Amino acid sequence: MRSSILLATAMMGLIALASATRANAFPTFYGDQDAFHAAGTIDQVTDFSEFAAGTYQFVDDPYIDGDLSITSGDNNVVIAQGSAPFFPVHNALLSNNGGYIEVEFDPDAHYDLFSLKAGTFQGPFGTTLYMRLNNGQEFSSSLYAYPISEGFKFQGYQADPGTWFTGFTLVRDSQSTGLALAEVELGHTSAAPEPAAWALMIVGFGGAGSALRRRRRLASAAP
Repeated sequence: MRSSILLATAMMGLIALASATRANAFPTFYGDQDAFHAAGTIDQVTDFSEFAAGTYQFVDDPYIDGDLSITSGDNNVVIAQGSAPFFPVHNALLSNNGGYIEVEFDPDAHYDLFSLKAGTFQGPFGTTLYMRLNNGQEFSSSLYAYPISEGFKFQGYQADPGTWFTGFTLVRDSQSTGLALAEVELGHTSAAPEPAAWALMIVGFGGAGSALRRRRRLASAAP
């Protein structure tokens, strides 16, 4: 009985230690899209490709695509390749709502990988990315975005094991230009078992070992 209590206490300590470590870990950054793709499996890509080239179209509030929704206002526009006056190299959603784009992910999907391609109307200008995790943490990262006539800046992130992304907000640092979001990728890594899963496995191994030792004692005591 005492050994079981000690084992359970040790496991709770390991879980608490792992959780505390996880709470302080900044998501892993990827500046290269190929390296980001190698980190796991991409399950969803939102790139506004359903909009025909040359269109300039206001979108629904919120704009929903699978497990992703853009909830930053009712004045967002998708501008497709070849549309005046910006001529982007990629279809993109433009923010006309005061300089930010807010994106939510389905929290039940547990996406621990996400990436984005973003830009500005003019620039380049500094932009700040705020990432939200399921444990209530929020991390910020600078994104020096290009003008959309030249391309879009790629940034990818991987959450620490046991956490996943629930969304992000992109905020411009300058009030003189707007933002453009060209692509968001959502995916999953092939992560190692959670601390809680490790604890269950260890307890299971301990229980199996105890049962085996008990059977051996009974067998040796038999006449």
